[in-house]
Amino acid sequence: MADIVRCGNGTVDRFAIAGELIEFDQLTSDRKPIYRPITAPYDVCHTELDTWFRPSGAGDAQYDWRTMEWSGLQKYQNRPGEWIGPAWTESDPMVNIVVYDSLPFQTQGGGSAGTVYYNNQEFFPLDGRGWGNEGRAHNYSFTMEIHQEFTYRGGEFFKFTGDDDVWVFINGRLALDLGGVHSAISDSFYLDQKAATLMLQKRQTYMMDFFYCERFTDLSTIEVTTNLLSRLASKLEISSDKTIIEPNEKINLTALVYDQGGELMPDMAELVTWKILPGADYDGDVLTPKEGATSSFTSTRGYRTVTIVAAFQDPDYSDYSLYDTLALQVLPPDRRGPEIERVLYFYGVPGEQSNRPDTLIVYFNEDVMCDSVVSSSVSAEKLFIYFPGALEDDVFDGSYFKEAEINACDDALNMITIILPSTGLVTPGVDRMQITPGTLKDQWDNLSPDDGAIVTIQWGRDYKWLANTSPNPFDPAFNEIPSFVNDKIRAGGGVPSVQYGTVIEIVSIKGIDYGESHVDIYDAVGNLVRKDLKAYRAGIGNKTTYFIWDGYNINGRIVGPGSYLAVIYIKEVGENSAGIKRQKIGVVRNR
Repeated sequence: MADIVRCGNGTVDRFAIAGELIEFDQLTSDRKPIYRPITAPYDVCHTELDTWFRPSGAGDAQYDWRTMEWSGLQKYQNRPGEWIGPAWTESDPMVNIVVYDSLPFQTQGGGSAGTVYYNNQEFFPLDGRGWGNEGRAHNYSFTMEIHQEFTYRGGEFFKFTGDDDVWVFINGRLALDLGGVHSAISDSFYLDQKAATLMLQKRQTYMMDFFYCERFTDLSTIEVTTNLLSRLASKLEISSDKTIIEPNEKINLTALVYDQGGELMPDMAELVTWKILPGADYDGDVLTPKEGATSSFTSTRGYRTVTIVAAFQDPDYSDYSLYDTLALQVLPPDRRGPEIERVLYFYGVPGEQSNRPDTLIVYFNEDVMCDSVVSSSVSAEKLFIYFPGALEDDVFDGSYFKEAEINACDDALNMITIILPSTGLVTPGVDRMQITPGTLKDQWDNLSPDDGAIVTIQWGRDYKWLANTSPNPFDPAFNEIPSFVNDKIRAGGGVPSVQYGTVIEIVSIKGIDYGESHVDIYDAVGNLVRKDLKAYRAGIGNKTTYFIWDGYNINGRIVGPGSYLAVIYIKEVGENSAGIKRQKIGVVRNR
């Protein structure tokens, strides 16, 4: 504010014609109004308007419209908060004293976001300061200016009621003109209605310049309502230590809230809330805390983009919010190619009843791309290394991948089944496997590494021995014993004794005590039908044993159709007693 004492031989309290004092579409470089010459039949101080808002005797003093303060001034009579120009003299026609002060605007409840008001029907901010009251009840004859940068978003307005001169510029163009000495009058503007005239575009930043002069020595009133002057949060910006992170790496997040002038609002930043964009989160992701100027994030899964969303809700205006997002690129879990996670060994093929040899199921630590497996030139011998190496040819030569798995592979697989060329080739708990370096690739095109995991083969089931009956049901007069079963019995030193019947196949880890192992057959009501079926040893590895029931009872007659129970007694080598399993066997008589 500037407290003005005189204008030549008269004071500033002279009437003037509203709308004729200043230029409409420009301000000076230091954002002051420019006097526009007028013709009037009376003596006024209008010709001195260029100095109304400058310190008299300012010399080289400079004005900073952002702080609304002058540099290069000196204190007036060493009084706090009162300043004059270095060339100040009382003979200046517009001699004044600069006083820094502020208006205590208040938030208007129920208004649009950022609406504030100031209402003072006895507006005498300089009573007892500057030139003093000069014998009057109050200190009149002063000017005031306010400058505020804002971002045009739509809905901005300015309303004024009071006396005397008031000019409001938007983007350097006159938007409200209440120039002249007058009693309290009102005027207002809405930027949406004046956007074209004021050359405004939304989301662009502009200046609001407010100029006020109290010239009459009667009343001094002022009422301002606007959403251009408040320190409204205008921008939310979030950042992190880095935007490319590793899985399980913790990073720090920071939120900054800026007002219209680009100044930080730390208190508002504490109201920011954080979340992970839905659809991009996974169980185990950690974002904490969920409110405040800072947070942290830890991702538990790699090879994805995580979007962090920060939101600010104005505490005074429920309809005003700000948002910002930050995309974080989480790298693959590692930059190594696939490795073996585990290998399981099974007798036969799990889920199938056939005479196929044994099976290895290899599980990978990540998905393996199909195109590195599905190829006529790809084999287990090329993709895997077997330890001890002396057995590799025996195990893999003649092996093949399970056809159904290969045919079903469209993109990637996480396991593969290898059908071995014969039984008894693998020693679980001793033999090991590794992926051949540079052969298999993952979804990020990383190839299996040179130092990939070498994994010990384990049993695929926690069993001592397995029983399987085939065919089941069977026709004692029609179903022949498979030739391969008879061949294995002969290879084991036995002599096949029947042509028709069903085969109960026992697969054991340990050897079987044949003298203490047998099978009994019972009918549906518990009557013993057949006792002590003979055990036949297969020829390789002493791991497979056959019991053959020809469908005859202990009296040498074919049993009738129905359901029968086979009670299997197997005593393994080293065990004190026989283990028992039961299987139902169906008998049909189709011919």
